[in-house]
Amino acid sequence: GFRWGKNDIANDYTLEVSRDQNFSKLIKSVQTPLTEISVDDLDAGRYFWRIRTNVSLNKSYRGVSPVHALVVEKKNVIEPPELISPKDQKRVSRLMLDNKDFIFSWKADPQVKNYEIMISSDEKFQKVVLSAKSSGNFFTITEPVKAGDYFWRVRPVSEKGDETAFSPARRFSVIDADRISVISPQDKSRINIDENEKNPSQT
Repeated sequence: GFRWGKNDIANDYTLEVSRDQNFSKLIKSVQTPLTEISVDDLDAGRYFWRIRTNVSLNKSYRGVSPVHALVVEKKNVIEPPELISPKDQKRVSRLMLDNKDFIFSWKADPQVKNYEIMISSDEKFQKVVLSAKSSGNFFTITEPVKAGDYFWRVRPVSEKGDETAFSPARRFSVIDADRISVISPQDKSRINIDENEKNPSQT
């Protein structure tokens, strides 16, 4: 985006972009009545730009702004993947993980060949319990996982070694679904029964 100050006597403006400071290699000239304009077709490289003011009442008048330099850098930004399953706050049986019946999945990007999945026992991922790479958009845990709360996230792996961003993390809980928890009476409890009290089932 190019922006400049308003000239009260100007009818419109001309943005000029050149490869050299003398503007002998002009590559863009855009006329506009506005004081800003966006250009999105510049290749990577060094450029110089300036603004000319046009006044219809005085054709001989040509105001010219100071020349400014700029450098265009282009990067191939790889967006973090969108997580699919499990959904946030999902409760997972440890038996499913042990039997490899539970799959982590995310949306695939045709530009990405490999992904990194990370699972941690804390939200800040300072206690990582698993970090692995996948050539597809899914992953299955092959190691035993203890019951508890976990967080998981995924990021693309750049072939050029560029740093890529992780997806927003999701939380899931691993539970021992095969165990039944007893509530009452508690272990080693003593229950006193009045001998004179009749059983409700007796008449």
